[in-house]
Amino acid sequence: MELHGLRSRSHARLLVVALAIAMVATVGLTAIPTARGNFTGTGAALAPGKYTGTSMYVPGEAIQITLTATPGDSIDLQIQDASGTPSASITGLVIPTSGQRVVAWTVPSTWPDGFTYSVTATDTTSGQTRVRPFSIETYALNAWTDRSAYLPGDTVTVSWSATLIQDGSAAPAGVGALQVLDTTGANLLSIPQWNFTASQGNYSFALSGSLAPGTRGWVYTWFNSTDGLRQTESLDTFLVNNLGVLVVVQRATYAPSDVVSVSIYTRVTPNPANTHTTDPVAPNIPVSVNVTDLGTATVVAAYSASGLVSDATGYLNYVFQLAATPTTGSYEVDATATAHGVLSATSSDTFNVQATASLSVQLSLNKLQYVSGDTIVATAQVFSTGTPTLTYTWNVRDAATGNTLANLASGGTSYSFPIPVGYQGNLYVAVVVNDGNGTTASAQATAHVAFGYLALTLDKSQFNPGETITASFSLQSNVITNPTYYWEVTDAGGATAASGSTTGGTATFQTPNPASTRYAFTVTASQNGRTVVASQNAYQVGGYFLTISLDRSSYNGGDTMTLTYNLAARGTAVLPAQYHFLIQLLGVAYKYVDTTSNTGILQMTVPAGTPTGDLILFVQEGNTGASIYNIVHVGPVNPLVADVAGVPLFDILIFLLFLVLLLAVILLWRRTGMGRAPPSGETGKASPPPPPPPPASSYAAHVSPAITAASVDGE
Repeated sequence: MELHGLRSRSHARLLVVALAIAMVATVGLTAIPTARGNFTGTGAALAPGKYTGTSMYVPGEAIQITLTATPGDSIDLQIQDASGTPSASITGLVIPTSGQRVVAWTVPSTWPDGFTYSVTATDTTSGQTRVRPFSIETYALNAWTDRSAYLPGDTVTVSWSATLIQDGSAAPAGVGALQVLDTTGANLLSIPQWNFTASQGNYSFALSGSLAPGTRGWVYTWFNSTDGLRQTESLDTFLVNNLGVLVVVQRATYAPSDVVSVSIYTRVTPNPANTHTTDPVAPNIPVSVNVTDLGTATVVAAYSASGLVSDATGYLNYVFQLAATPTTGSYEVDATATAHGVLSATSSDTFNVQATASLSVQLSLNKLQYVSGDTIVATAQVFSTGTPTLTYTWNVRDAATGNTLANLASGGTSYSFPIPVGYQGNLYVAVVVNDGNGTTASAQATAHVAFGYLALTLDKSQFNPGETITASFSLQSNVITNPTYYWEVTDAGGATAASGSTTGGTATFQTPNPASTRYAFTVTASQNGRTVVASQNAYQVGGYFLTISLDRSSYNGGDTMTLTYNLAARGTAVLPAQYHFLIQLLGVAYKYVDTTSNTGILQMTVPAGTPTGDLILFVQEGNTGASIYNIVHVGPVNPLVADVAGVPLFDILIFLLFLVLLLAVILLWRRTGMGRAPPSGETGKASPPPPPPPPASSYAAHVSPAITAASVDGE
């Protein structure tokens, strides 16, 4: 019994444990979610069209569709118009482990243009959908009027252009129409609509002369392909309003005999009494001008004109010359514009005539620069009509503070101002000239003032390492009369290389070896808190020499110009590994040549048709900046200055002439027996003495035989 009880309790515990395990398992099963996919991010996205940058595509274009969803999900695509036709589908698109898949779908060329297409993506795993709208468009239509505003009775020109969105070329012929309506829908054409077939063109029509100002016109334009698949439209607008004119006299007052300039603007305006230049233009409007003497209320025929016409911008400039008399008066300029013989607008402006003296003044100073303590001498030169009595008022101000340092009324044509010894800066010297009749003229000049000017000169602007540089300096000053000169030399890095002070006018600095590429010399002249500074730079010898030589001294169009070049480094400069040469006949042609040698040959062809004459040849190497100019002659030259194998022909001719003369001298020398003893008799026998000279009267007769005999003997 006891054993049975133990077994019974053991079975009971096993049952409880089993039930507990089952319950836990059941709870665990309920806690595990059911596998279910979803779109992520945007779910579905259409890449912008290649030709529009928007969700508008052209037939034949591939639409890139990006799908993002849970990896392993299956996506179906439905592509269709809102009406359901046409349509296309792509099914079973499995999302890879990246969670994204890109699909390309090409717009069929048979699908008509429209704005109600969409791509519907359905995640078949989760049942979620994403809808992305798009449109198909083949043509771009632009229609416009030649102006933004018109007068009743004006001619309106409507132009249109239908092009292919894909490449901008003109669309093929099709079926088009345009209508012009006002805001109420009333037709502004004399026909229901204008039909056309060309993808580009224009159409003109006349507005009714009875149109009410303020009418708004609307231009509706359509253009379709002949098969009806391609269709586009455009809308433009214009305004119909009143005629307005605006008159502007350029000056308020003129002198007798002056030329008066009047600007006249014709405009389309809602308010003719308040016409502005910014209103839309009314072109080619007839205008007449009347100029009235307000003192006598009579029209001055000599100043008036008719038959004027505004230009295409609605503008005309009317000029006329005043008579020498009267010398005073007031005048009104009236302009009347008339359009289509019925529309009219008038505007006016006034001006005065006053005989006034012409007065101007020019101011000059005795120096360009001053030192403290100098005296400024200013001179006024007046230009005036007549001989008025002039009054001069002089004024001197500090440019920095505006403080007045001196003022003189009733001065003369010249004015002197002693600059204070302690002043440094800029002074404004001004003069006002008054003729006593209400006319004034003024002028101003600036005087630059310093405590002194220090002249600094280096005996070497370029140096070799180890050389000594001597700085010489001198001071001009009325303030610093016994200066101490503090000098300092800094290298290219700004470090001080040497410094010192002196009361003399020189300082020396020996450059080290190796040396900096640059040394800056700064000298400060100082006394009692007043200083003047000057600086100069010296650079280590460096740079490059470029030399060229030409194979010829002249060329013709089409010839090849050959240049022998040599590029040498100077001082510490080093040569590059590659050379970029520019060869240029200035104003004619240029050529780039790359080489790897600092010496060699460059060639360039002289273009056919190059102007004849002396041209500038410019050669530059880009890496070093070295350059050189030369003169090249293009075209025929004097034969005497031509070249033969690189040697001027003139030099060759001179040399040949020299040879000919030399040979002639030698031959003459030999023929005359000069330079050798006369022929002797037999060997060992004395030669007979020469005959006595002949009498003077027979000298010539005896000379010729002697010379002939000598010549024969010489042969």
